[in-house]
Amino acid sequence: MEGVIREVGTGDSTLLVEAVPLHVEHVPAARYGDRVVVRITARTRILKDIGGVQETTPFRDVVAGDRSRVQVWFTGPVTRSYPARAEAEAVLYWRLAP
Repeated sequence: MEGVIREVGTGDSTLLVEAVPLHVEHVPAARYGDRVVVRITARTRILKDIGGVQETTPFRDVVAGDRSRVQVWFTGPVTRSYPARAEAEAVLYWRLAP
């Protein structure tokens, strides 16, 4: 799933991601609904893209906002609730230029 980070839940290590198609070749947002609460666990790999270079980054460095973009790979099922809920296997995070 690809989208905009709308909220970062620091107490429960979650991201609220609103689906925004960033690349046409990826899975359409309709598959998951337009919002997903993504649970981050100790097993989740979090990467930050800085100028095309991907580096491991801690969850505390992830920020929400209109310029915060994310690509998420899920592990396990995605619930059919609203918003949907899923556990992240990996997260690729980046900020758009101002």
